[in-house]
Amino acid sequence: MTGQAPVSCYQYLDRVRESVRRAAEEQLRLTAMAPRPQVHLFVEGLRQPYVGCVEARAFASGTDAATAIGALGFAAAALPASHLLVVWEQVDLMAALGEPLVGGSSLVVLEATAGDHSLAWYPLPAVVGAGIGSPMRRQAARARHRAPLPAPIDTLLATWRSIHPPDFATTMATFADHGYAFTAATSPPRVTHRPADALDIARSAVGEALATLAPESVDQACRAVRDALAVMPDHDPRRGLYLVDLSQLLQQRYEHGGDLADVTAAVRAARQAGRYPAGDTPARRLDALGTALRIWYEATGDRASLDESIAASAAAVDVLPDHDDNAATCLVNLATVRHVRFRATGDVDDLDQAISDGRRALGWLRPDDRRWAQAAMMLCNFLEARYALTGVLAVLDEAITFGRAAATAPQGVGWMLAAYHANLARTLDARYRRTGELQSLHEAIDAGRTAVAAVPPVHPEHARYQLVLSESLHALFDRTGNLVDLDAAFEASHEATAAVPADHPLRLNHVASLAVLQTQRSRFTTDTSELDDAVGLLREALSEAPSKHPQRPTAQAVLADALRLRAEQTGDTTALNEAVDLARLALDSLSPDHPRRSTMLSILAHALDARRTVNADERDFIEAIDVLRTAAAHRTAAVGPRLDAARAWGDIAVAAGRTDLAAQGLETAVRLLPLRAARGLHRTDAQYWLGRLAGLARDAAALAVAGGSPQRAVELLELGRTVLTSQALDGRTDLAELRAHDPALADRFDLLSARIESGGEHAAEDRRRWADELDAVVARIRRSPGLDRFLLPPVAADLTAGATAGPIVLVNVSPHRCDALLVTPDGIRALPLPDLTSDRLTEVVARFLPAVRDDIPSMFRTRQERGDTIITDTLAWLWDAVASPVLDALAPAPDDRLWWVPTGPLTLLPLHAAGRPHGPSVLDQCIPSYTPSIRALIHARAAGTSTEPGRTLVVGMPNTPNETDLPAALREAALVAEQAPQARTLIGPQAVSAAVIEAMENSTWAHFACHATTAANPSDSRLLLHDHVTEPLTATGISRLRLRSASLAYLSACDTAVTTTDLADEVIHIASAFHLAGYPRVIGTLWNVRDDAAASIAHDVYAALTAGRADPSRAARALRQAVARLRDEHPDRPSRWASHVHLGL
Repeated sequence: MTGQAPVSCYQYLDRVRESVRRAAEEQLRLTAMAPRPQVHLFVEGLRQPYVGCVEARAFASGTDAATAIGALGFAAAALPASHLLVVWEQVDLMAALGEPLVGGSSLVVLEATAGDHSLAWYPLPAVVGAGIGSPMRRQAARARHRAPLPAPIDTLLATWRSIHPPDFATTMATFADHGYAFTAATSPPRVTHRPADALDIARSAVGEALATLAPESVDQACRAVRDALAVMPDHDPRRGLYLVDLSQLLQQRYEHGGDLADVTAAVRAARQAGRYPAGDTPARRLDALGTALRIWYEATGDRASLDESIAASAAAVDVLPDHDDNAATCLVNLATVRHVRFRATGDVDDLDQAISDGRRALGWLRPDDRRWAQAAMMLCNFLEARYALTGVLAVLDEAITFGRAAATAPQGVGWMLAAYHANLARTLDARYRRTGELQSLHEAIDAGRTAVAAVPPVHPEHARYQLVLSESLHALFDRTGNLVDLDAAFEASHEATAAVPADHPLRLNHVASLAVLQTQRSRFTTDTSELDDAVGLLREALSEAPSKHPQRPTAQAVLADALRLRAEQTGDTTALNEAVDLARLALDSLSPDHPRRSTMLSILAHALDARRTVNADERDFIEAIDVLRTAAAHRTAAVGPRLDAARAWGDIAVAAGRTDLAAQGLETAVRLLPLRAARGLHRTDAQYWLGRLAGLARDAAALAVAGGSPQRAVELLELGRTVLTSQALDGRTDLAELRAHDPALADRFDLLSARIESGGEHAAEDRRRWADELDAVVARIRRSPGLDRFLLPPVAADLTAGATAGPIVLVNVSPHRCDALLVTPDGIRALPLPDLTSDRLTEVVARFLPAVRDDIPSMFRTRQERGDTIITDTLAWLWDAVASPVLDALAPAPDDRLWWVPTGPLTLLPLHAAGRPHGPSVLDQCIPSYTPSIRALIHARAAGTSTEPGRTLVVGMPNTPNETDLPAALREAALVAEQAPQARTLIGPQAVSAAVIEAMENSTWAHFACHATTAANPSDSRLLLHDHVTEPLTATGISRLRLRSASLAYLSACDTAVTTTDLADEVIHIASAFHLAGYPRVIGTLWNVRDDAAASIAHDVYAALTAGRADPSRAARALRQAVARLRDEHPDRPSRWASHVHLGL
């Protein structure tokens, strides 16, 4: 017991008492069906303060054991008598232990011999661990038998009760007075290994092994049970019990080590146990046989074993009542084998029954029962399979809930822990593929790695766990493009496939997964060997697999895609015909509502299109488009495959010169785009998917214009751009009409919108649950009178209403064509811009961005001079290609407002300052502003913020931790504070995030003179306040504010109106964040501006705003005047004046 913490004697006695009760009950149960008693329990009454245990260790002559057996109601004549008794008396021991201990003795073992009343006392050490003495035996419940004690034993106990010995001497004298000879020893007598001892050792070992499932305990128990069986007569009815134990132990040992011989022996032991149908052995035997046969099938693919396993497991359940403690175990095992058969045959009835049985078993178990975790794991498996058939996300979420509960259960060890994590990994991977949540994928990879590491490579499940991990790593490669992940996925899949026998039922799963990776790898080389290997493996695996194998359609589709790719490289038209046929076969095997049908329809469409390019058969083109149209509309599929199908529909139609069909496909894709970035998705994930689909809305709009529908083009741009902003505006929509009709519903809408927008720290399940509930609330709102179009995408008539204060110009950039979409109260018209092309714009942006960052060295000019030259050239090009045609078409007056809505890379350029040096420019012909979208402008106008002057927050950061000093920031802050109404200044250390937000909530104007940074993730772009390292004021944090009295924000900081190229159409930057937070007017910058220039513009703007009565509505006009003045002073230095932009009203 060394190394264990000591426990008190009273704690030890508590353990002894419970152990005695359990041991006695177990042995009593055994004696009811055996002629050789081992332990008998005597309890005078449940209220009596003691429990006594009598163990018969030798069988020769005497009457005590026979008398005791008779008192218990058994036939003494049928049982050999015993001459040796061991008595444990708990209460008296406790009393004795309350006295000072002598010689370190604490526990007394008494042996009484019936003939001469001799007594032996064996003192044991006082400091003990959690273990129990050798006479203790394995678990059992409370005793069910009570009887008076036989006279000799009763006399002995009475003597013992009368003694409270202060020392050993007194105790010995007292016993001597009562006629008992007494001897003391330092340890209990050595136990000889008689048959009864072998059985005791076996029962104890079995109990420990099944309680811990530790490999060494299982090995020891296997040996002990085999030893016990070796000394038991063949006719002994208890052999059935031990054989069942042996079968279960061998199954556990196989799970640990993977030795198939253990499964063979487990099946044999369970069959042999059938010769001894006593007690509860039939149910346990049938259950053990069923699980052993199921394991044999999974290891070998022997179908006959699977069918017999079902029959045996079902019979085990049938012979037990529901309340029996073993019923849940049997039911879980039956559910498991039914699920195995579903995987083998695809019979949905088996899956449904498995789910039903799993739920019922889980309801019978307590969460602290080890079997509960096992049942939860199984139910996770079953529900994941159900999701794969139905595509219902709620089913998958429930599977993950059970999977997490099992994986985090404290009882999980070894192979069981590996199984738990592998199942969790698979369900999390499925959720990532459905929702696009990167967190789920990372969690899946972690769980998969845990599973692979928890079992040795020789373990039979190791290959399956590698497959799970490989598929998640492949998904990570698709997400990140990191070839390291692709190589790791291939290595794991290759090893797993090599470990699975050719005739194994799961080999097809492995081969299909490996083939997908090989086709992926083949895209990075002109070598067709990878594709050749994939095709060969798939052909072989399909030839071996049953016709009803659940993975057969997937393997056929993968083979079809591999053949198509190889044909495109080699020109093999025969392979294209086979690819089309295989894709059709795969689809024929799937139900019409199967979630994977959309993916397989796309594989067929690509095969048809590839064949069309070779044979020019118009029928293949028409079918390909019809197939993709069906795939895009398949509602049970994840949105990703549907959107991919719609985009392919457009691309294939464009390549065929059918822009009418292409427009339909891309419009379908745009209408799916908000679902790809669903409200419940983490913001980072939503940005990723929107970035990956950048340009989709612009392409759809270009084709709509080509089809003669500029109105549809504007609607598509509004729907497919600024998706995240639109979602945020949904939560800020005016609810006055709804509140008058149903205030409770309005409150619920507000609450759910705020929860969803509050951030991504909540669990994915919570965010999706709130999003689903919000969708249901919106559906209810639309049933309210007059609210049938609540939050529906705006139509052209709604959008033209946003141009009442001046025209709105959407400049659409697409490889198909570039146009200015002119929105006025009179309607929408398209103005082609032939000098603006996607390729030319890319060149201009690539030259412009380094220039404004002072990144171009020159031998003849300073960097700034060189940069100003490039900026000047850019402004001239913008004038010629975009601004001049637009202004010619609109002919605004110099004081008329005009709102630009640039798209794509054009958002990075100063369109508001376009013009020729010393010639015409936008600044001279109108008052230019920007808006992220028409809807954002309409929302800002509808918010109706007051233009009454209120308090002004002025933030100045002349010194910023970890950044260069800005001495002019202090001067600028002082200047603004003098001019702006009711200024409150926060300078340097005063300007911490919490104080700034509090001041913003109580101010109408806000001015920031500080550093800012534009992050790779534009939502992380931030103003650098004093605590920016620990509490950054990010674009995301700002956008979540809901400021009721805000009117004007002036951001005199670098790059506050700049975003990243891939998210240009989302218009995510610091200035737009202030706009969304409630500032209807925001002044920001596109690049870093010299301190003197920034101060000059700020001075002029505030002078104009506060001339007479302070009025923020003059902000756009005031900025135009200030920038124009500085331009006139420095016409060749546009870096000083062209950066400032106005956003909003």
